[in-house]
Amino acid sequence: MYGAMDGAIRGNMFRQVQERWLEWQKLFLSIIPFPEISAARAMPMAIDAVPNPEIHNGLAVQMIDEVRHSTIQMNLKKLYMNNYIDPAGFDITEKAFANNYAGTIGRQFGEGFITGDAITAANIYLTVVAETAFTNTLFVAMPDEAAANGDYLLPTVFHSVQSDESRHISNGYSILLMALADERNRPLLERDLRYAWWNNHCVVDAAIGTFIEYGTKDRRKDRESYAEMWRRWIYDDYYRSYLLPLEKYGLTIPHDLVEEAWNRITNKHYVHEVARFFATGWPVNYWRIDAMTDKDFEWFEEKYPGWYNKFGKWWENYNRLAYPGRNKPIAFEDVD
Repeated sequence: MYGAMDGAIRGNMFRQVQERWLEWQKLFLSIIPFPEISAARAMPMAIDAVPNPEIHNGLAVQMIDEVRHSTIQMNLKKLYMNNYIDPAGFDITEKAFANNYAGTIGRQFGEGFITGDAITAANIYLTVVAETAFTNTLFVAMPDEAAANGDYLLPTVFHSVQSDESRHISNGYSILLMALADERNRPLLERDLRYAWWNNHCVVDAAIGTFIEYGTKDRRKDRESYAEMWRRWIYDDYYRSYLLPLEKYGLTIPHDLVEEAWNRITNKHYVHEVARFFATGWPVNYWRIDAMTDKDFEWFEEKYPGWYNKFGKWWENYNRLAYPGRNKPIAFEDVD
């Protein structure tokens, strides 16, 4: 991984990567190390609650994993800061994370790993929902989009992270089945699943959906939208292949919340509303949100029919406000 970082510098990656993409990384990489280190802090909680030495070993290794994840993500951010054409934003990410409205949203997600009882926080919220379901979009879809925008460092780092998630998923499933062995735990687990699913959806889909849809210059017609990725990796792979089989153990799955999350993404324009929310905050952001182009408009209308009628004029007004004069002809006196 560090060899890839060195190769990116030697290969002049930072003069070829799309600026729109790396601007959004100023926000993403300010947030993500915090949930990772919170996950590390959650492991002692789980170890204290679970009476099983074998699982203790798995959780101890996961704690090492999570510290590693946070460390390599901080190193990635530092490399961007040192080599990207515009380091402003990368240089204050920790301070900005603490003071900016977007950081508050990120903290809400990461603090869920360490808030509440051990099974609620460290098992259901973290390993059963966040890591088993949402790391697919977080650590697979994000790297895929990064590569399409000329950034092959983020894929290297985050595929290294995602390779650990299989171990973490196993920890979560083992503890869940152990808890289900006692019938008294079932209503508590059902409560936890509803809470964990909805909070993960609200935060992760808001952030990653916006990064993938609005942080990219890749507008190929055959490129998957976030809704299409979500349907494949979360609805089909997680909900239908992981959650539904738990019903045979007597666990009631929050079908209504899963369906409503899907409905919000496809029919209620959740990701697009969040992107507009972030863009509204552009004067206080520590990252730039690029102006939308005709190519962007065409792609969104293709993937989300009716998008332009609801959002097109708004983004055109944003372009004029945030980037005045961008589309005007260059006057002779403006040329050096």
